[in-house]
Amino acid sequence: MKLKLLTLALVMFSTFAFASDYPIINPTPQSITMNEGSIEKPTNVRIFASKNADTHALALLESLFETGNNKSDFTILIGKKGDKEVRKYTKLIPNHSEGYWLSVEADRIIIAGYDDRGTYYGVQTLKQLIKADKLALCQISDYPNIKARGVVEGFYGDPWSYEKRMSQINFYGDNKLNTYIYGPKDDPYHRSPHWRDAYPTKEAE
Repeated sequence: MKLKLLTLALVMFSTFAFASDYPIINPTPQSITMNEGSIEKPTNVRIFASKNADTHALALLESLFETGNNKSDFTILIGKKGDKEVRKYTKLIPNHSEGYWLSVEADRIIIAGYDDRGTYYGVQTLKQLIKADKLALCQISDYPNIKARGVVEGFYGDPWSYEKRMSQINFYGDNKLNTYIYGPKDDPYHRSPHWRDAYPTKEAE
């Protein structure tokens, strides 16, 4: 009995130890493959991007690191399916809209999207990974199960302010949401007598 308890304790401890090194990513990816070891967050990087790379994904990636062009700098490859920068990884990219494959290796990081949104979501995942001082060596394959993911602003009471609404939309981007529906009940153009009318230009803007 004591041997069984000891074995169970060892299994639970090893499971907990593995889980403590497991990256926490929101939303949880379809699959994560952990490799042994980790690297320090690169300070200077060289980014190799296709001329067709998603501009938002590239801007976000550049905001995460100091970028340069020295051969000694850490390498990051970014692109979508079909781009030469990530062509050798084509078979690893999930065959799903908005999907991506992300690999953190000892000498490079690869972000390969199925499409522009997938590329952007891959960078968002990397952004979550580098919150720690060290980057776990891993491969992540991910794509959404639900096509439309987001929030309806449809409650009773005062509608959100412009600033709060934009804050929400930034939150959606960070968490790979893609849908926002406007419909607060106290908006005068969502209730009688104006609910059939088009928005005036000023209010629409």
